[in-house]
Amino acid sequence: MDTPESETIGILRLPNEILIQILQFHPADSGIFALSTSCRRLHYLALPVYLAAHGIPDTSALASQDLVLLPNQLDTVLVALQTALFIPSLKLKHISCAFALDSASIQYSFIPIRTRRDLFFRHLRRLAGFLSKLEQVDEVTLDFRDVGFALFSQGLGALDTWDSIISALLDASLETGCKTFTVEGGMFLVHSSQFQRNSSSFRTAVVIKRRSSLMSDLGRRIASAFVRRPDTIQRGIGSGDSESQPQPGGLRTFNIHSNVLLLRPCYSWTMATLRASPNLVSLSIVCADIPRRNGDDILANIHAPGLKYFVMDLDCQVSEAALDQFRARHRHIGPSSFGVQVSFGKR
Repeated sequence: MDTPESETIGILRLPNEILIQILQFHPADSGIFALSTSCRRLHYLALPVYLAAHGIPDTSALASQDLVLLPNQLDTVLVALQTALFIPSLKLKHISCAFALDSASIQYSFIPIRTRRDLFFRHLRRLAGFLSKLEQVDEVTLDFRDVGFALFSQGLGALDTWDSIISALLDASLETGCKTFTVEGGMFLVHSSQFQRNSSSFRTAVVIKRRSSLMSDLGRRIASAFVRRPDTIQRGIGSGDSESQPQPGGLRTFNIHSNVLLLRPCYSWTMATLRASPNLVSLSIVCADIPRRNGDDILANIHAPGLKYFVMDLDCQVSEAALDQFRARHRHIGPSSFGVQVSFGKR
C-alpha cells in the first residue's frame, strides 16, 4: 500500500488517539509497516500496532521473555523488529526461530524447489542480520524440524553455498554471546562421498564475522534517519590461526540435536566450534537419522575440562583408546553418558 506524501502529511494532522484507531482497522496490513518508516511519529505509533497484530504485543518484555519466530513471521515480524527504535534494550533472554523447507512436499509442489530453497536462504540471512544487531542473547534456538532437503543430487559447488549460508547464521548466533545454543531437527540427505570430502578438510578455526543482509542494511538506514546510536562493539573470533584467537567463552550449553550439524554442509563448523568451546558445562549430541560413522573424531574435538553433563547418542563406533582419552580429559563423565546407538570396540 503506497502512501503519497500529501496523504501522509494529512494523516499527521490527526491526534494520536485518532491515528491509533485508524491504524487498528487493518493492523496486520503491510501498509502499516510502510507508514512506520515514513517519519518518527508514525514509527512509534504504527509499528507497535503492526507488531501486536503479528504476535508481539509488548516489545518492552523482550528482554525478559522468549521471542519465538515461526516460518510465516520471518517476512513480517523479523523485518519490523530490525527497524524498531522503541525496544528498550538490545539484550534478549531467548530467541527461538523455526524454518520450513520441504523438497518433497506435495502441498508446495507448484512452487519450484529452487524458489523454496532461495526463500529458505533469505530467511537464514535475515535472522543472521537481526542477530548481528543485538548486544547479547542469553539463549538461541534454531529449529529445523520442518526442513527436509536432499543434498546428494547437488554438485559440490551448491553444497558450498549451503555451507556458507547456514554457517553464517551459526556464527551470528554465537556472536551474540549466548550461553545456551540449541540446533534441533531437520532432515538433510547427504551422499556418503560428499560427507567424506567435507570431513577431510575441516576449518582450523571458527570464524565469526559481521555479515549484513539487504534487509538488515535497510533497517539500519531507516533507523539512522530517526536516531543516532553508538555502534555496538564487534565481538567474536577473527580469522587466522586458532591458537591466537579469542574463544567463545560464553557458551556453556551446546545441544546438537540436528543432522544439519552432523553432516555436510556444517559438520566441519560443528567440530571447529567444539574445539573452540573449552568452557562448556553441558553438551548433548543426539541424532537418530545419520549414517553410521567413526565417533572417535567427535570425541577428539571436545576439550572442556569443566564439562559436567554429557550425552552422545548417534549411530557410531567409539574405540577404547578414544574413550579413555576422552574420560581422562573429562573426569565427571560416566558410562551412562553414551546412548544405545553408540557401540564400543578396540581400534
